[in-house]
Amino acid sequence: MNMNILFAVSGSFGDVAPYLSIAREAVKRGHTATVLSNECWREKVESVGVVLEPVGEKFDISKVREKMPDIMHPTKCWDEVWEKIVLPDFVQMNVECWKLVRSRSIDVVVAH
Repeated sequence: MNMNILFAVSGSFGDVAPYLSIAREAVKRGHTATVLSNECWREKVESVGVVLEPVGEKFDISKVREKMPDIMHPTKCWDEVWEKIVLPDFVQMNVECWKLVRSRSIDVVVAH
């Protein structure tokens, strides 16, 4: 039985890469795989033959210091990351995930 699998993954490429390997293998085995993640990973996702459904504002690593002045601060950095990246992406990721589940007859959701 072929499955329609949605990989909902956020974070750095270190978070995304393992799921791309699993998605690529799923496609090789005849399943349909879609990755729901930030637009900044489009090239990496598509390079393994998987479709990207972008979510959130495209993250531009070159603008991190500009958007998050305390990113390198020893005690304030986590607040910067949590408030400006993790929490907004998490909320939007969940909303978009459920929209895709309903609209595409997703069989399995793998989330990180």
